[in-house]
Amino acid sequence: MERNHHLAMPWMVILSAILIVPSSLAATYNVGDNLGWATPTGGDPYAIWASQHTFVVGDALVFNFISGSHTVANVTRSAFDSCNTGNPLSIQTNSPANFTINTIGRHYFICTILNHCSLNQKLTITARANTNNAPSPTSPPGSPSPSSPPMKSSVGAPDMGAITIFMLIFIGLLVHFTMSS
Repeated sequence: MERNHHLAMPWMVILSAILIVPSSLAATYNVGDNLGWATPTGGDPYAIWASQHTFVVGDALVFNFISGSHTVANVTRSAFDSCNTGNPLSIQTNSPANFTINTIGRHYFICTILNHCSLNQKLTITARANTNNAPSPTSPPGSPSPSSPPMKSSVGAPDMGAITIFMLIFIGLLVHFTMSS
């Protein structure tokens, strides 16, 4: 019976780690994907784009655009709704513009050049708490999200998860064979 206990323990550790590790990975999102951050020719592509993603605290938004032709301003809901470019919470004028989401809740971004915002060059996202159960700071809606470099690429995240799982299985097998000898 004692030997069976030694066999089950490494697998329980591996299973626990597999369930916990991927949920703690932050992602980097290229806003608009192939469209980038540009003035739409019609419709509301950024609302559609945002609806296809689930954002969590720690994720990074990367706005790719032609510097000098566009900006990215983090604004309040009121400024977002009215396309008021007068008092942004923060603004970036060079591409790529990086914003790391540091708080749960809604975040609002607009282009401050000419009438680009009224042509739907604006984005709102809702960030949830990261599922790694770490305490998340809270702040009123529309609070600034300071710029910082992206954390992990959403394209690279599955690869990192696969590497992590492989390493955990390897360590589990190593522990298993060490304990059984």
